[in-house]
Amino acid sequence: MKIIIFSSYTSTWTFALAEAIMANAFQKKGHQILYITSGDQLIGKSDLFNENILRREFGLNGYTIGDVLTDQDRKEISLLMNNVNKNNVEDLVIDGVNIGKIALYELLLHRKKMTLDFTDDEWVECLVDLKNTLTSFFACRSIMTREKPNIVMMYNTLYSVNHAWERCANSKRIPVYFIHHGVNVSDMDNTLIVARDDGISYINELKNIWPILKDIPVPQMMLRYVTDHFLELLKAKHYLVYSAPKRKDLFKIRDFFAIRPDQKILTATMSSYDEMFAAEYVGVRPIPLDLIFASQTDWIIALIAYVKSRPDLFLLIRVHPREFPNKRDSVKSEHATMLENHFKDLPNNIKINWPKDNVSLYDISEETDVFLNAWSAAGIEMSLLGVPVVIYSEDLISYPGDLNYLAKNYDDYFNKIELAIKKGWDYQNIKMTYRWLTLYYYRTIIRLRNKTIKDIESPDQLEATKSTLIAKIVRNIYHIVPKKIRLTINKMRRKRRLMRDCRRQLEEDVDISRVEKMFYNSASTMVNMEEILKSQVTIDEEDRYIRIEIKRIYDALYTRRSNTTKTEVSNLQRNLKQHCL
Repeated sequence: MKIIIFSSYTSTWTFALAEAIMANAFQKKGHQILYITSGDQLIGKSDLFNENILRREFGLNGYTIGDVLTDQDRKEISLLMNNVNKNNVEDLVIDGVNIGKIALYELLLHRKKMTLDFTDDEWVECLVDLKNTLTSFFACRSIMTREKPNIVMMYNTLYSVNHAWERCANSKRIPVYFIHHGVNVSDMDNTLIVARDDGISYINELKNIWPILKDIPVPQMMLRYVTDHFLELLKAKHYLVYSAPKRKDLFKIRDFFAIRPDQKILTATMSSYDEMFAAEYVGVRPIPLDLIFASQTDWIIALIAYVKSRPDLFLLIRVHPREFPNKRDSVKSEHATMLENHFKDLPNNIKINWPKDNVSLYDISEETDVFLNAWSAAGIEMSLLGVPVVIYSEDLISYPGDLNYLAKNYDDYFNKIELAIKKGWDYQNIKMTYRWLTLYYYRTIIRLRNKTIKDIESPDQLEATKSTLIAKIVRNIYHIVPKKIRLTINKMRRKRRLMRDCRRQLEEDVDISRVEKMFYNSASTMVNMEEILKSQVTIDEEDRYIRIEIKRIYDALYTRRSNTTKTEVSNLQRNLKQHCL
C-alpha cells in the first residue's frame, strides 16, 4: 500500500513526532511510505531543524512541498494574494475547493471569533494563513497527480493547510485519514486516534454506531481507563482543562451565590462559539436547522423568563472559562463581550458564574440538582457523576443525546427540566456514560508507548528547575555567557532532547494492525464491532466494576477534606457513597 504522510506543522514537535512514528511503523510493515514535509514553505509552521532530525532518526523517505512547486505555481499564488481583500477572501475557490474559507479556520479559533469582522492585525494574520493554505494546496495538487497514493494521512485535517490536502485528495477519490493524540488527558501523549476524514466526522460516526453498542457491558480495564481521565480533570492541571481545580474542602455553593436551602439549583453550562462557528464556516460541520433556541442568548433568555417566576428554583448561569483569557491563551472572545453587556438586572434567584469567580465545575456539581447544557463537555462529565442533564439539541453536542434528557420542542424542554428535577440523581446515568466513554476514549486508539513511560517532551518546554546548589551556580554562570554561545548551547541541548525522544520511541513496538485493517476495509474508525458484540462481561460484573470506579471518584473528591468539613455531606457525596463498592 502506498501511503503519503504529510507533516505540515513540523514546528509543533508533538504533531510532527506522531506523524513520523506512524510513517516508521508503516514502513516497518513493508508499506511504501512517502514522508512529505512543509520544508521552509509554510510561515509559522515549518521547522527544518525538527524535520531533519525526524527524517534521519526514523529513516523516512520523501521530500518537501517546495520541491514540487513550480515557478508558475508561485506566480499564480502571488497573483491570487495580490487580488484578495477582506470583502472577497471567502469567495476564493480553486478546483471546487473553497480555499478562502478554509484558510480562516485557525484565526477564527485563535481570536475566538463568531463574526468575519477583522481588525487590521487580524487581517494580517489572515493573509499569512491564506498564503500558507494556497501553497499547501498547489503542492498537494501536483503530488496527488504525480504519486497517486492509496492513502493520505496527516495530523488533524481541520487545520487549514491540512484541510486543503484533504479536499484535494478527496476530489481525486483518495481516502484521507487523520491522526490525533487520544482525548484521555491522563494518557494523551501515549496514544493516537486514527480515523477517516476529520475529527467531527469521527465523532458523528461514533454516535451512529452507539445504538448498536450501548447495551453491551464493558470490561473493567476500560472502565478504569475512563476514570483515569476524570481524575485528571479534577486536578485541572492539563492545558486542555479550563475549569478551576476542585477545592479540598466543601465549597458551599449556597453561601457563595446566596441560594436559599429550599431552592432547587439549575446550572446552565454555556459554551464558546468560536469552535463551532469555525467548523461550520469551513464546511466540516453542517449548520443545525430548526433548533429549539436559535442561539445561546435566546436559550438563556428563555431560562431566565422560566425561573424568575419560580421562587422554588435558582438558576446559575456558568459562562465557559474559554470565553475569557485563561491558562492556554490571553484572548477574550467576541461572545464574552456580548454576554457582559447582556447579563444585567437579573432577578434575585438568578446569578452568573463568571470565570473570574474561580469556582470549579465539580464544586458546583456538589449541590446542583439539574444541569442545563448547550454543547459543553460538562454535559457528559456531569452525567458521569450521575447528575441529570437536559439538552435542547443532539446536533450540537459531541456525545449521544440519549445520555441526557433530550427535548423535542420548546414546551418539552421545560417539561424535561421538571422531569429531571423529579427523578434526580441516577446511577443509570453513570453506567451509560461509562459505556459511551469507553468507546470514545479506548476503543478507537492505538498505543505509541506504555502509559508508565514519561511523556515525550516538547522542545519548547523548559526543563524542570533544579534546587541543588551546583545547578544554581551553573545557571548564574550561563546568564553571563555571550548570547551567541548561549544560542549554540541551546541548539545543542534541543537537538539532544529531540534525538532522545526519537530513540526512546524507536525502542517501542507500535502495533498498527488495527489501522491496516481499517485501511483495507475502507472503514471510518478502528472500532471492532464483532469483538465488542462478543463481550463476555455480564451485567452484574459490569455493575461491580462500575461501583469500584465510583469509589475511586469518591475518594478523589472527598478524602482530602479537612476534619472540620468531613461531617458536612453534599447531595452528590451522599449519592456517590451509596453506590461505592
